[in-house]
Amino acid sequence: MYFWNVSRLKQDIQSNNLSEKDKFIYFAIYTVINSLFIGLSAFVETDSTANSTVAILNFIAICVGTYMLYRANGGSGGYDFLGRYFSLGFVVMIRVMVFVFPFGVAVGLMQAYHDLHSDLSGASAAQLSVTIVTNLALYGYFYRQMKAVNHNTQS
Repeated sequence: MYFWNVSRLKQDIQSNNLSEKDKFIYFAIYTVINSLFIGLSAFVETDSTANSTVAILNFIAICVGTYMLYRANGGSGGYDFLGRYFSLGFVVMIRVMVFVFPFGVAVGLMQAYHDLHSDLSGASAAQLSVTIVTNLALYGYFYRQMKAVNHNTQS
């Protein structure tokens, strides 16, 4: 099981060395981590407009991003989309979280400073910026990796 080495994971996927058990483990961990982050977002105290906007943006990003990944995998002529999606998705998610987390902390600190010195909440702009950066980083990097696996599998 890989936590960081996306190159080795891609090699295993391309050479068909990923067992159904491996795929399930990636799926389970991926689902648990995503569920935790979604659950934790419920504890963020912001106005409902900000939460609604972020929820809508996340929904759109998931729908469009997943469709683009499906296309990168070859669409209807692709191979093992779900196995690739969850195994690559897990490693890509870990890598993106490592780089996006400091951005989220910095934005959160700026928001807290702003909120202390202003009557207006900066939550919606802060949440939107973190959501947009995270989704662009996640799906952009994920797309590149899925496309690379598909390209090398077809060669």
